[in-house]
Amino acid sequence: MDMPTSRTRFSEAALNFWVALREKDADRANDETAAGEQLVEDWARQDRAREFLEPMLRDADPKVRFAAASTLLSHGEEDVALPVLEELKSDSSMVGPAAWLRLKTWKRDAQ
Repeated sequence: MDMPTSRTRFSEAALNFWVALREKDADRANDETAAGEQLVEDWARQDRAREFLEPMLRDADPKVRFAAASTLLSHGEEDVALPVLEELKSDSSMVGPAAWLRLKTWKRDAQ
């Protein structure tokens, strides 16, 4: 799969995750997370995870930005992930508290 198609699918999975949460469908939310993670792993095997995710940090939708930043943080790319997560903490949707929690968890685990 080419990178633009993979990015579209990652974005769709990120958005569908939040739909599933709103619908209280944990199985679907987990499936969407797994789909996104698989796409990232496919690019990570080519040492291209950052190249794949970084453009999505500028997506119009905060849900997509959160997914990209959170995943980049998991891949050790703090320099690009942390500023986005810090910015997202003030988002008025569910993304705000999720970003706050992701940062808190990362800081705790980094100690």
